[in-house]
Amino acid sequence: MGAHDTAMDVQMIMPGMHERSAVETVLGGWQLHPGVEVTYRGHIKGGPKFGATGVVQEVRGRRVVVDLYGWGTWHIPF
Repeated sequence: MGAHDTAMDVQMIMPGMHERSAVETVLGGWQLHPGVEVTYRGHIKGGPKFGATGVVQEVRGRRVVVDLYGWGTWHIPF
């Protein structure tokens, strides 16, 4: 890549996936606080669907407690 090129991740939308916004930001721990809306990007058997959205309820060290709406409340490491 040249000095002015930028890398871009592309994800095809597949059936059952939540449609993603054009701009995504990966948040660091200093940016996570109660009330922040997040998108779950993990893959856990029996867990929430990739792309599920929710709201941070509380921050506990290196994990957050997130209400993922229809998927319940989850403790998610970051």
